[in-house]
Amino acid sequence: MRRLLAWTAGVLAVLLVLASVAFVVWAGNPYEAVPGSLERAERSADVAADEDGVVITPPGGEVDTAVVFYPGARVEPEAYAASWAPVVAETGVGVVMPRMPFNLAVLAPGRAEAAMERLDAETWYLGGHSMGGAMAAFAASDDDTAGDRAVGLVLWGSYVAGTDLAEREDLRVLSVSASEDLLADPDTVRDRRDALPPDAESVEIDGMNHAQFGDYGPQVADGTPHIADDEARVELAEATAGFLGDG
Repeated sequence: MRRLLAWTAGVLAVLLVLASVAFVVWAGNPYEAVPGSLERAERSADVAADEDGVVITPPGGEVDTAVVFYPGARVEPEAYAASWAPVVAETGVGVVMPRMPFNLAVLAPGRAEAAMERLDAETWYLGGHSMGGAMAAFAASDDDTAGDRAVGLVLWGSYVAGTDLAEREDLRVLSVSASEDLLADPDTVRDRRDALPPDAESVEIDGMNHAQFGDYGPQVADGTPHIADDEARVELAEATAGFLGDG
């Protein structure tokens, strides 16, 4: 009996190690920005990437309003530079995209507080794509420094989960969904609409899929887009810049 228990414990330990190794390999191999993506972003905005994340600012301009944007699961922050650069150029906002442990925002939902130290902005929004958006919503609902300072929330291909912001009348919210998104499908986004403030702004981009919120190529289990990446980014930038420009 003791041998059986020892053998079972040994097998479980091996399986746990293998599972841990598989997780590290899976999470440690994120979706990266496609070649040329950062160079494209730098045509309209200043992009600085370091070990803590990516900061995007308007060329030579001061930043009064900024967004802390959480990347989607297993996506590097550089992959969103091309999507945010035209918004920065249009509105003059700054964007800080922090790196996450194992590229998973769920492991550090409170990272916005430190990210806010990277720009001297007076007004702050939180935001994110996919899981990153859900964690940004969670951060906005918290009473820590970041949640208290945030005046708004920008959700790209995401929805509120695990919290409820319906009573936050002081929080401006933009939710952008994509018709061909199979990872945060529009029906689910609409079903979770009640968790947002009543005056939250919702936009659905026809023909766009989940991966087109960033610039990292196709994503497993996603839908097939019916519009080109450039067209999707233009419509995304218009919706986001319109929202931030009205703030």
